[in-house]
Amino acid sequence: MTNFLKKICFPIDFPENRNRMMVLRIKINELIFLTFSLMSGITALANVNPPSDSLTLDSVVINGHRYQAHSSINLINANLSQRNFQNLGELLEQSGVSVRSNGVGQLTLASIRGLYGNQMNLLWEGINIQSPMNGNFDLSLIPVFFLDNASLVQNNYSSLSGNSALSGSIAFGEKKPLFGTNKYSAYFALGSFGKRTGGTDITLSNNRLYSRTRIFATRALNNYPIIGYEQTPFRKEQINNDFLSYGVLQELAIHTGKKSVFNIKAWLQATDRGLTDAISVPNPRSRQEDEIKRIYVNWESNSKNNLYVKMAYFDEKIIFTDNQSNVYHNKAQTFVLDAGKKVLIGQKSRLNFGVNEVLNRGVVREYNGIKTQNLLSGFVSFESKLNKINYTFSVREQFHNDRVLLPAPAIELYSFLYKKTKLRASSGLSYRVPTFNDLYWTPGGNLDLVNEQAFKNEIGADYIHKKLIVSLSVYHNELSNLIVWQDNGTFWEAKNIRGARVLGTELKIKTAFINNKNTELNIGGFGALNHSVYTITEDGSEDIIGNQLIFIPLETANGFINLKFRNLYINIVGNYSGKRYISTDNSTFLEHYFLADINFNYKYKIKKAVTKFGLTVNNVFNKGYELYLGRPMMGRSFLISMAIDIQ
Repeated sequence: MTNFLKKICFPIDFPENRNRMMVLRIKINELIFLTFSLMSGITALANVNPPSDSLTLDSVVINGHRYQAHSSINLINANLSQRNFQNLGELLEQSGVSVRSNGVGQLTLASIRGLYGNQMNLLWEGINIQSPMNGNFDLSLIPVFFLDNASLVQNNYSSLSGNSALSGSIAFGEKKPLFGTNKYSAYFALGSFGKRTGGTDITLSNNRLYSRTRIFATRALNNYPIIGYEQTPFRKEQINNDFLSYGVLQELAIHTGKKSVFNIKAWLQATDRGLTDAISVPNPRSRQEDEIKRIYVNWESNSKNNLYVKMAYFDEKIIFTDNQSNVYHNKAQTFVLDAGKKVLIGQKSRLNFGVNEVLNRGVVREYNGIKTQNLLSGFVSFESKLNKINYTFSVREQFHNDRVLLPAPAIELYSFLYKKTKLRASSGLSYRVPTFNDLYWTPGGNLDLVNEQAFKNEIGADYIHKKLIVSLSVYHNELSNLIVWQDNGTFWEAKNIRGARVLGTELKIKTAFINNKNTELNIGGFGALNHSVYTITEDGSEDIIGNQLIFIPLETANGFINLKFRNLYINIVGNYSGKRYISTDNSTFLEHYFLADINFNYKYKIKKAVTKFGLTVNNVFNKGYELYLGRPMMGRSFLISMAIDIQ
């Protein structure tokens, strides 16, 4: 199977040793045979005594397959309907997630629970799209126009989604096809500093066939004023910060039976942008072009004993031109095969298991050749109820090339008290395999690196009473073998030389003061403390032990007020981030900041057509702040939008 997949995806042969590949093929065949044998056997066992009713678990389903998570879920779908966000990074920032960006349309990374962007999973339809080269993904390249749902998963079961989930996962995608409906949507917006964006969304379907086409384009000059303070204060216009991105997402689906659907999606996107530099650089002219091709195929049965098979192919190219006009070409390809099954056992138990194979290929001049990686994993989880305690146990086993990695087990418990309060606790292990850059970059790559590991523990409580929701979580994550790039005097080198500990707490509150036919008033907020500190160093820098990790704020907070009066909607959001240290000795830092945004929407309906007019004011108080040293962010800006939906 491995050779077959390679011929489909990678026309250039894998430069691997035949003996290693033989061992890996044996492991693949054994794991697949075992997985599908279990599927058949357990299905037959379940059909002997079919359940009288379906299993009911109080949970949130993330992407429908891998797991059902009962803790630390932050659904951010409500913000999607506003359509005033250009990319996933902006959406997450408005939802209380700590985001680090070079500027509008620039490299944007998220931080979950006191860790970095390459230590989380970014899931599109349940498949991780993080780069195999550096383990990150630029959130500014994910247009909100392509999203129907988005969720933040921070519990221990995020590790079931694949490699790298040390802190959690951000899951996003499209809603399931709704056969028999037609819908037409168009969106257009004009904003400050040359921003223009628009898109169309067309759905055509009958009871058997479904087609949905989304096209978007956005452009901005981003020539906003910046203020610098070196020897003397100065004010100038931001340059080389223009941004152009356009793409199409095509989805086709067909009913292959009464309870099964075949689905295929194609995501094509191109981006060209100038890259901001520190304001001290006199004539920045670095540029980057990104080309993205993603194909996703899924077959799924919607019966109680759900079976699914998914495949995906990603081809991503980056052309980078530096200030000296040197051009660098990077290319990454990924093929994913994912299959699994859910089986109901009686009325109170569920078994969920599957297999996942990922083939990665990277082509970068600094690798001195084509580099490849094979990640094969299997998982199983069991959910049930004992007296008043619901519990879930899972384990994930992974093969990395010809090596067997340590199993990653996790357990979660939760119980309801007085039908209003849910107590929960979880514990689990996750790990992250070194990236291509960590292993192969010349100079500095290190083939002796071992996997980063995280032992994660959490307790919490959720209280729901009438119109009030309160959720409290306390967590402790212990990390070891952290990969650090360090200057050895000649060049930077990757090493496993540090450990870290994250002690944190999160509080979420939401309440509805008014909720009637014409008027709604909702107020809520989110706050987090993340004490992320170094615990181990092996490079003679013991003085940093106990210091906060760089670029990780100790405290973050988010608050919102949503008001609806008849057809008028007003949304006010405030975001606070504490100071971020930019040196490991914590001697230098970026100042804390508070940002406020306000959004107005007016909806007007005529028969089947709904028209929405919007006005958004970002950074209402024109606050100056930096997320990277020497790179001021945009001040106050405006966006006027109009959307038409016909169904």
